[in-house]
Amino acid sequence: MDRDSAEGQTEWIELYNRTDFPLNLQDWTVEDGTENQRLIADDLTIFPEQSYLILTGDPESFADLHPDIACPVLPISNWPSLYRGVWGGESGRTLERISVDQATNDSTNWNSCLDPDGATPGERNSVCTRYRDLEATMMEFIPPNPAAGQDFLVRVTATNVGLDPIDNFSATFFIDSDFDSLPDDPEVIGIVDHTFTTLGPGETVEIESDIVNFPTSVLLVSCQLPGKSDQYLSNNRIDQTLMIGEDPVLINEIYYLPDQEADQPEWIECYHQGGSPINLLDWTIEDGTANSKRISTERVVIPTDTYFILTEDQEKFVATYPQVSAETIQPESWPSLNNSGDILAIRVPSGVAVDSLEFDDQWGGDVGVSLERIAFLVDSFDPDNWGNCVSADGSTPGEKNSIAAKDHDLALSDSLGISSSTPLPGESINLTGYVENRGMNAISGIVVRLFHDANQDSILDQGENLASATIAQELSPGESAPFTGSFSLPEIGLYIIGARIDYESDQYAQNNYGSISVTVGKELIVINEIMYSPASGDDKNGAEWVELYLPEQEGIAADRPLIDLQGWRLSDSRIDEFSVITEESRQLYAGDRVILTGDPDAFSEEFPDVDCPVIEPIDGFPSLANSEDMAILYDPTGAIADSVPYLDDWGGDTGRSLERITPTVASTDARNWGTCVAMGQGGTPCDENSIEANLPLRSDVRIETQPNPFSPDNDGFEDHAVITVDLPLTMAVTNLYVYDIQGRLVRRLLSGQSVGNKTTVVWDGADDDGEKVRIGQYILYLEATQSESGKVETEKKRIVVAGRL
Repeated sequence: MDRDSAEGQTEWIELYNRTDFPLNLQDWTVEDGTENQRLIADDLTIFPEQSYLILTGDPESFADLHPDIACPVLPISNWPSLYRGVWGGESGRTLERISVDQATNDSTNWNSCLDPDGATPGERNSVCTRYRDLEATMMEFIPPNPAAGQDFLVRVTATNVGLDPIDNFSATFFIDSDFDSLPDDPEVIGIVDHTFTTLGPGETVEIESDIVNFPTSVLLVSCQLPGKSDQYLSNNRIDQTLMIGEDPVLINEIYYLPDQEADQPEWIECYHQGGSPINLLDWTIEDGTANSKRISTERVVIPTDTYFILTEDQEKFVATYPQVSAETIQPESWPSLNNSGDILAIRVPSGVAVDSLEFDDQWGGDVGVSLERIAFLVDSFDPDNWGNCVSADGSTPGEKNSIAAKDHDLALSDSLGISSSTPLPGESINLTGYVENRGMNAISGIVVRLFHDANQDSILDQGENLASATIAQELSPGESAPFTGSFSLPEIGLYIIGARIDYESDQYAQNNYGSISVTVGKELIVINEIMYSPASGDDKNGAEWVELYLPEQEGIAADRPLIDLQGWRLSDSRIDEFSVITEESRQLYAGDRVILTGDPDAFSEEFPDVDCPVIEPIDGFPSLANSEDMAILYDPTGAIADSVPYLDDWGGDTGRSLERITPTVASTDARNWGTCVAMGQGGTPCDENSIEANLPLRSDVRIETQPNPFSPDNDGFEDHAVITVDLPLTMAVTNLYVYDIQGRLVRRLLSGQSVGNKTTVVWDGADDDGEKVRIGQYILYLEATQSESGKVETEKKRIVVAGRL
């Protein structure tokens, strides 16, 4: 019974005369749930025994849909509407009775038609139990995902779903390479006989066949059970798609930013490199939403070594690319590709992905420009294996990619390594890396040149050569091999060591170079001072800034530049948002300081007398957080030269910088940082830090005065005493008082102020009221308290105030 017809079909009911005698249908009626009777025949109408008969309200449409029907078809006037139920049947598929011996009103005695055509008018129902019916119920592969060339086993479960026992049958295993569902002789891989036991009703048996030495492929593996004497042939064959090896089908080009003004569609190009044709029927495509879209609901055969295109709009694609001859398919719905990147996967009907990747707009692609794959042999997830199409047309659908892998192409690995990051002058250094053959042919005689890339032009210039490394073995396509080169560097300094593959036949030189920075000696450049919370107000608008410093070291020639800031970078904790400091050459020597700031004008207004370079990074200065952040300095190779992960309790405050105590202690050590204590200013840019300590510290307190005696009589000669205090503490809260000979307090030079290990104050010979003191001897009394430990250091020093008699 067809009670829920699809578009273009008609409803109908099939009757079966199970008796052994004919019936006369005159005055018989049919009715639905409304109990309105419709006459089947008003005169003599013979319904033969053991035969079928069709009732329908539209016999012409029925005949068009089922032209080969052999049983009678009777028209019924005022055909009743058959409503949807829950017993079975669906759009375009009939509701069939299972058994004529079971009650008509028993819901378990009905089910949806299983026949591929969706209906069996005038024939035995597909769901009814037959006397002889052998069904192929399951297929599995062992191993489930064999490698290319690996032998594997295909196992099929056969079930006797009939009423009679079955014996002596055979199963034919074949690769359905032409997708016609028939086991043609070249396709057959094995015929397995089952003669050893009788298969009773409801019993199952497993049948196995070996498949030997298949290349990378996507195969449609089929098993056909015998049709002789079987009363239902539609369940005798089972097939399943199997992927052998890796990457039989590759995503090769992605057009995710079409030119909307030109009315272009999105599309994806795939390349089938497997060893046998594929059928895209029921394959799927999905994006980052993981919603699978069927590529095709019909048979689409793709030969091996060919391209095919998936597009959101086939008509627009053909109009845009009329020259493309590759098979073009518009899936039943399209996974709209995000402009910033997306996830893509192509899957066979079993759900196994033949290829997948997750790309973003940094990989390549632009409006009107496709994202192209470079090499088939390199993983789809490798961003270095993708790039912008360089064709004048902006894309190459159905053709070899404009940046596709070359016949001869060697690539240097991204990660070079060295045996010591800070070797001594003359010490042997080993540089290691890998060379990969990304080309299509085997390559031998590979040499890697190592050189000091002094001008950072990536080219081995005269006088820059350091060493050569040779790879003895031949590299097959896709194969990698390590190399090691040894050299030494004579002087303290920062070196950019370049490594370049020397192979004359290489057709793609852009991936032949790599570099790594090597610092000979101790750290050459450090982050020395950070103003992360500048003062601001109605009359002041300070700038954030960072001071870089190249500390002087023993063995460094004063006339030899140590580094060039060209290509160096700065970032805060957002390491993916670094800023290039300068693209121009800026050589620095030992003892040099450099200020980096986002607002040079505001900086100069606050510190007008600085005498070192002030640079505004090209991409802007990172916004430094007041409570917690990082300042990170990178060399031109991207390696971190220094980093400071500061907290607000390390030091620094509104209008006061965070100063480093000594460049020889780690930047990450909180004890090596403190608040600037410079008098009258909140920082010491381009100058020695106010709390800087030249380690090792003194073991005791020392007070020096110059001159001593001094004569504060305003005659322009020795009117002031310069008092220098050296402490065995990196920073301390300090009192420095002047007492007369009777022990009376005369002047407070320092009163509870924070100072570094070395500080200087000037006494003009006046007391706290501004009056000149009498000629005579005075005592300087120092008391310094270390905040963290509470340690107290004290010292006394005699000073003489003289004058004209």
